[in-house]
Amino acid sequence: MELPIIGKIVEASPDVPYLSLKLSFDTDVILDITKDTMRTPLPMKTVGV
Repeated sequence: MELPIIGKIVEASPDVPYLSLKLSFDTDVILDITKDTMRTPLPMKTVGV
C-alpha cells in the first residue's frame, strides 16, 4: 500500500545540514520475520526475585 508522505524542512544550514533517510519495507519479508518471531518461545520471568 502506497501512502503519501508530506514533510517540511524547518531549518538547515551548512553547520547543521538537513538529513533525511528513506526506509523501504518488503511486506513478505516483514511477514516472514513476524512468523519466525512468533514461533520463538518467550523466556520465563521470575516474579519477585
